[in-house]
Amino acid sequence: MSDIPPQDKWVKFDENTEQSEKFGKNQNDIKKDAVEENQDEESLLTDDHEVESSPEVQKYNELEERYTKAQDEALRLRAEMENVRRRAQSEVVDAHKYAAQKFAENMLSVLDSFDGALQAPAPASSEGQQLLNGLKMTQDIFLKALEKSGVKEIAPAIGEPFNPALHEAMSMRQDPHSSPNSVLQLLRKGYEINGRVIRAAMIIVNQ
Repeated sequence: MSDIPPQDKWVKFDENTEQSEKFGKNQNDIKKDAVEENQDEESLLTDDHEVESSPEVQKYNELEERYTKAQDEALRLRAEMENVRRRAQSEVVDAHKYAAQKFAENMLSVLDSFDGALQAPAPASSEGQQLLNGLKMTQDIFLKALEKSGVKEIAPAIGEPFNPALHEAMSMRQDPHSSPNSVLQLLRKGYEINGRVIRAAMIIVNQ
């Protein structure tokens, strides 16, 4: 038999029962709190989703996207306008710089006629010599007038190195007394305007 008195047994039973009830209550409270917490989290998620999908937020996002797109288009348009301005400015500068190019090109045949006449054998008479001198003076005046518009002769001297940017080699000959790839003879003068070649000089080049 148990040595615990009957009264003590009832007390012990009451204590166990009370602890069991407290434990059961604590478990129920924990479960209840967890359920409420889950409900709160679901409520917050639902609220956030409603906020994100609300018409005001959608309208804001749409306006922000349109603003970003408009800003990009404005930057591209500004860059394009700057390029157009620079091209127009460059074209104006070139128009002033090479305004006489077409006129000079039309005058090349006149310049060639001067050169051809001056390369003719010297006349024996004094009248012929005076005529030749007058022709030479006219050519000089004409060239000086063209030089004011930027037109210059391209007339390489004999022995000058061949420059493909300024010279056009019509043929090649071998001359042991001249440097290789040098000018042996000038066939026709060339002309340039402000550094732009109108016509290259025609030459014969040493091999």
